[in-house]
Amino acid sequence: MLNRLGKHLLGKQFFGVFSSDYRPTARSGYFIINVDGSSKPGSHWLAVAKLASPKGKFIIYDSFARKSERLIPNFIKTLKDVEYIDINRKSDQKVHEDNCGQRSLAFLVFLKKYGLAAAREI
Repeated sequence: MLNRLGKHLLGKQFFGVFSSDYRPTARSGYFIINVDGSSKPGSHWLAVAKLASPKGKFIIYDSFARKSERLIPNFIKTLKDVEYIDINRKSDQKVHEDNCGQRSLAFLVFLKKYGLAAAREI
């Protein structure tokens, strides 16, 4: 469902939905990753945007506002010397809610429409 909606809302710039042990290689665009690797069932979704820049900076949104290096260490290791930003400063989601995928997709749509400066204010 997230994959289909992402493609509908973001078009060709949406790469898809992946586990955290995979990183799309396209130059810039949007995708959603699960904090679990491909051998696990999945537990929480994050939004990721790869910006068009010489090194391809990544923007990472977690609805619980946790640090990426602790949450998805294997994905972060694939970035090597590429800059990434944990975009949100406060939790938007309550523990009993299970709408992290929808929140991630909404963040990507907002980022695409209004840009990074506006997304930093979320």
